[in-house]
Amino acid sequence: MKSLRLLPLTILFFVLFTEPVISIVNRPVMVAGIPLLYIYVTCIWLLMIGSVSWVLRRNRQNDDSMNSDV
Repeated sequence: MKSLRLLPLTILFFVLFTEPVISIVNRPVMVAGIPLLYIYVTCIWLLMIGSVSWVLRRNRQNDDSMNSDV
């Protein structure tokens, strides 16, 4: 069941890290002295870690509640 929930996340983050999408933000723009591309990659990376953690934690809580009824 975990793999079914993680599959759409994997596809989404794969698309967000492909060349056509990254080329959209690869511009000579600085935000607080940091290139926009670095901010984009870091934010997507943090979003990926957070969303995978959330899915796995939610799945673990569902598994624990199902086992406590037995």
